[in-house]
Amino acid sequence: MLNLNLSKGQSITDTVFFNNYVTPTNNDLVNHFSNTSWITMDTMHGITGGSLDTPDSLSWGNDLISYCKNYNNVIDTMMMTTVSFKYNSSLVMPAPHYERAVAIFYEGNVINHNIACYLNRDRTVTIITYGAVDVTSPINLTNGHWYRFATGLTCLSSAPGDWVLASCYMSDLGISGTANPTPVMAENFTLEDSDIVNSPEFNVRICGARWGGGEYLDNFTFHGIPGTSNCVPVAVNENGSGSDAISIFPQPASDFLNISFNEKFIDAQISYSIFDISGREMLHGDLLKNDLITIPIGQLSAGLYLLQIRSGSELVCRKLIIE
Repeated sequence: MLNLNLSKGQSITDTVFFNNYVTPTNNDLVNHFSNTSWITMDTMHGITGGSLDTPDSLSWGNDLISYCKNYNNVIDTMMMTTVSFKYNSSLVMPAPHYERAVAIFYEGNVINHNIACYLNRDRTVTIITYGAVDVTSPINLTNGHWYRFATGLTCLSSAPGDWVLASCYMSDLGISGTANPTPVMAENFTLEDSDIVNSPEFNVRICGARWGGGEYLDNFTFHGIPGTSNCVPVAVNENGSGSDAISIFPQPASDFLNISFNEKFIDAQISYSIFDISGREMLHGDLLKNDLITIPIGQLSAGLYLLQIRSGSELVCRKLIIE
């Protein structure tokens, strides 16, 4: 992910792949979400590595992990959230259980006047808010496939009154989760709710349960105009395992950063990420191993950053000063 557009009035895209796991207190789940005690991070069963291992059942309304950034509510501008899930029909529990496979909530500043989109155990999709509900017909899902569940929220100016457009889309990503997306459903729901329209920000929350058919969650995406944030820098012990695996120079750096590798990085494919002190990923890319690699960093402002280098299971982090 490359994110250089940080103005509060412009849209950004953040993606959490749940691939980075250092310790139980330092991983993609706890570094980017709150209220995480009910769900665990799995390091093996995701689309490209790790994922979230869903619980059997949910305490609905309480078991929701909250992303560390809020959406800024700008009229006529869509907030778009996606999360992928692996569907396993053998896990679905019959009625009277009502677990959902996957769900995305947008929470404004008034309790219960939020919007939720979720996939039910009977393969219908519900878009619901206080006083309004829209339910689709059952959707054909293939057991063992990954699906991308996407929701959009737009507060409108064109419709009379305080109107909101809620959208929900689903695409089939195949068994691997990396196939070209094949659309399987799309639903739009327009409703009137002044409390939603007048909310200055929205927190986005997700959940899922095995008894609803959602075996794993992966690849969360936040796209919209960012509001307030409580993202924290990724805490890493620089003197831990792999501390001598790479060398970076110059330090401080300005226009370019050079990286040299030792024999610990045996894979040809290497990825890197650079985070600012608030935990925002500023640069991301893939590298082919060489004796010396140069990364252009001239677009970054002066300050303190965190550099993450990953190769296979090896993860090394360095503080980076840019002047």
